[in-house]
Amino acid sequence: MPESDTHPGAAEREAPTPSFEAQLGRIEEIVRSLESGDLPLEESIRRFEEGVTLLRSCRSVLDNAEQKVEKLVALAEGVEPGEPGTAFGYQRVPFPGRAVDANG
Repeated sequence: MPESDTHPGAAEREAPTPSFEAQLGRIEEIVRSLESGDLPLEESIRRFEEGVTLLRSCRSVLDNAEQKVEKLVALAEGVEPGEPGTAFGYQRVPFPGRAVDANG
């Protein structure tokens, strides 16, 4: 028996979030359609709202990617969270088994 038949509301579950690239492609489509000027006002507003939602989602993905990169850089360079103003918000500390040079 299909899951939607056995669990109330199963058919209404949200589909998986599209990939970053798919979302970006959809934003490009929306921009082209808005720039064409051929859409009725209500449809233009609907697509604009969809674009804003997609932009927020893409920004979140980029923010998460940036945090991952910062952690990887910190790990690779033997740094730990530090004071603001240091590269990526981290300050250098000795990596186990390695001294830190005077230039940081």
